Amino acid sequence: MASRHLHIINEESEMFIFHKSRGSSNVDLIITNNNLIADVHEWEISEEESCSDHNYLKYKIGKAKNHKNEYNYQGIR
Repeated sequence: MASRHLHIINEESEMFIFHKSRGSSNVDLIITNNNLIADVHEWEISEEESCSDHNYLKYKIGKAKNHKNEYNYQGIR
């Protein structure tokens, strides 16, 4: 990742992304490059039903909050 200038956006959280009968973990990652890292905002692990054993990761890409909260894209992955 370092040689490709990639960064993990996820931060430590008490919520888990993956749930199974044997346990839970945070195995899914939001990865970005140097060009986009400053534009990824407000990531979260959603509690919304996903029909999977993985929760949705939600995030916004675009202008920062101090720019009238206008965003180019709202992503769910």
